[in-house]
Amino acid sequence: MGELEKDYKKTIELLDNNFKKDPVLATYIRASQQFDDWVKNGLAVKRGNKLRAPEDLHRAPYSFNSK
Repeated sequence: MGELEKDYKKTIELLDNNFKKDPVLATYIRASQQFDDWVKNGLAVKRGNKLRAPEDLHRAPYSFNSK
């Protein structure tokens, strides 16, 4: 392994350790785990990506306030 690869690996490990100590990231992880628990208990539903692909926009135009 060359010097560049060693420096790259050292930098990745350093950043990984810094992210583990980040309190903001810990807050997001706890919120994500809580939401997953809500989904498991049936209190919430994951929405997912419901956007249409650009090539499908012409197939069924949107209609508002109609049946």
